Amino acid sequence: MGTKNNMTEQWIDAFILELRLSDVGGRAIGDAVAQVREFLADSGQEPTEAFGEPRDHVSRLGLPAGDGSSGIMSIVMAAGLSTLALTVYIPAIGAFISGELVEFAAAQLALLSIPVLAIVLLPLYFTTLVRHRWALISIVAITIGSAMTAGFLGRSAAGTEWLVLDAGPLALAMAALLLIGAVWSFVELRRTPADHIVEPLSRQPASRKSPWVDLLPSVLFIAVAAVATLVVWLVN
Repeated sequence: MGTKNNMTEQWIDAFILELRLSDVGGRAIGDAVAQVREFLADSGQEPTEAFGEPRDHVSRLGLPAGDGSSGIMSIVMAAGLSTLALTVYIPAIGAFISGELVEFAAAQLALLSIPVLAIVLLPLYFTTLVRHRWALISIVAITIGSAMTAGFLGRSAAGTEWLVLDAGPLALAMAALLLIGAVWSFVELRRTPADHIVEPLSRQPASRKSPWVDLLPSVLFIAVAAVATLVVWLVN
């Protein structure tokens, strides 16, 4: 019985995810989930036997989608932009404080292009990341790993520089991108309604989100950059 219940809950979780990806509203999702639970309780069937795959069942339901304003992809892209800016900002501010130039070897530029491509191509594989945890873990690991490797290569790439930049303007540009990413993320989070899944027997209005909840993740990258700047300044 426990295994069957677990399989049912896993199917329902996947069903809810597919409905969210289709931009179906929270109340409509609550109704659809309640109908699924009621049918399974009456029939005694397993969800896959009764409805097939969650994605197929969502397609058959044909529930009305929202206006596409969930902003999830925009929030993720804002975080990606901030990650890329932070990756370049840290060595740039370090070189600026040390009075040096920022030097990139060919291998570093190739590695730094991976996060750029990951952000630019995000709309093409966003749903795959959401549906498959392994894909999300893989892309995050590859992106972070390439950025970290590029940083380590900087210490051993002397004499092979392909690109040499003034540290001050580069650090300032990356700081501006961090600010843009924070504002972008905050705006998207604020305009995204708290669209909770509401069961039919619990018609309670969704609570209004506190602005502090949206502000904290938005300033996270700026806080990390500030701490990194302080550490580099103290070390030098």
